[in-house]
Amino acid sequence: MLGYTTRSARGSSTQICLELTPNPLTPAPLSITVPKNTEFTTIIDGIEYTWVTPENYIIYDNNGIYEGIVTIVEGNPLTQQYTVNSVNPVRYIIPNENIDTTSITVTVQETVGSTNIETFSLAENILDVNKDSAVYFIQEINDNLYEIYFGDGVIGKQLNDGNIVNISYRVCNGSTTNGVDTFIVPTTIPGADVIGSVVEDKTSGGDEIESVESVKFNAPRYFETQDRAVLATDYKSLLLKQFGDLKSVSVWGGEENDQPIYGKVFISGRTENSTFLSQQKKDEIKQYLKKYNVMAMDIRFVDPTYLYIKPIITIYYDSKQTSLSPNALATSIETTIQNFETTNLGTFEKNNLRYSNFSSAIDNTDISIQNNISNLLLQKRF
Repeated sequence: MLGYTTRSARGSSTQICLELTPNPLTPAPLSITVPKNTEFTTIIDGIEYTWVTPENYIIYDNNGIYEGIVTIVEGNPLTQQYTVNSVNPVRYIIPNENIDTTSITVTVQETVGSTNIETFSLAENILDVNKDSAVYFIQEINDNLYEIYFGDGVIGKQLNDGNIVNISYRVCNGSTTNGVDTFIVPTTIPGADVIGSVVEDKTSGGDEIESVESVKFNAPRYFETQDRAVLATDYKSLLLKQFGDLKSVSVWGGEENDQPIYGKVFISGRTENSTFLSQQKKDEIKQYLKKYNVMAMDIRFVDPTYLYIKPIITIYYDSKQTSLSPNALATSIETTIQNFETTNLGTFEKNNLRYSNFSSAIDNTDISIQNNISNLLLQKRF
């Protein structure tokens, strides 16, 4: 009822620079097209995963060298087809879990065999939708599935009996495929051979379907933004909804700087797998916010700076009260420290280390621990 659509799973992505050579049996073309859904693969823990190009990429000839950057996104492409029937209405349910809703493409064919095919786009703001708008809507239903639905002829174009609805999408593996930088690259594409490739950065951005806790936090805040970014909190709400891999983000207006800079919005953030935002992620954020930036504010990114804490800990424990070896107990304490960092220090909002809480967490790791002495060294990296 808040008009909030839960964030789906997301496939991780990266960019690859490809070097191509055209088929020697034909004249050298002005450009070579890397088709949509060109497959790249890798193996993680014995399991093969697939990345594909989300669109066509054109690589132009530069003095006999065909070299260009393409984006690849993790997921297996699938297509679902439905026939419109008003007598026995069909629900356009995508029958796969872990779909990446950002990958959905909807086309409507007039009838079987017809060449009249129209592409429908996602309706993100009904103020821009009229009775002839070729748009679709999406909502999450039971069992982590999503349903597509269309307009009624008043808000959005209404479909007619006999229309063929084709829904293309990718089924992804979420955060499992983050951090990959090695791929099996296709050796050929139509009209050319791949003779070289360089991965620009490790894959990132993969995430699971939005949790109930996240929906409870984000939905009311997203509703407050009313599909526009005016206040700093609006920017933050929009980013947390769209980018599930953002572990923490801070947004402020330039007027809050020590030397005020008006007309600019500053964003600083980190992801689950990195303490900084990559250039690719910054570009994605800036492109996404263009739709909501009603005041044409200039967006600037600031890389966060960190104060690191290096604990040196001495543990006193009763070996008679535990079956753990000293090494196993040390491993458990390391896990406790990592969990403490994630819970208490891992976001920009929670940045105060309480020594007593830290020491108590270590003592509570195992019943055999009697006491600990924790010396904390502070480290600044330049």
